Amino acid sequence: RCRKNPLAKLTVLYSHGNAADLGHMFLIYNELSHHLNINLMGYDYSGYGQSSGKPSEQETYADIEAVYDWLRETYGTKDERIILYGQSVGSGPSLELASRLPRVRALVLHSPFLSGLRVMYAVKHSFWF
Repeated sequence: RCRKNPLAKLTVLYSHGNAADLGHMFLIYNELSHHLNINLMGYDYSGYGQSSGKPSEQETYADIEAVYDWLRETYGTKDERIILYGQSVGSGPSLELASRLPRVRALVLHSPFLSGLRVMYAVKHSFWF
């Protein structure tokens, strides 16, 4: 169930990593929301958890767009109060959405992938540059 904290000034739109779903993240979301005094909205990508459909890059963009629209329309959340948080593969949809929303408060990329190829294939060598 979604509850908006009337005292929270910011809302984090959290895009989780590849090996997670809302069931895995629920306790973490509650802890973060409580300790940081924020609203936190998590979601599952198409094909993850209880979500229907098949996972794909384009679907992750559509998923985050739908959640963003829901925050704006249902709760009236302004861009200036939204922090986009992308963990691992969640960094892709978060970054894509941020590129179109110049007024969001912040973008946080937590362990973003270096490239799609490195996510899909084992890479033997890694360079710091």
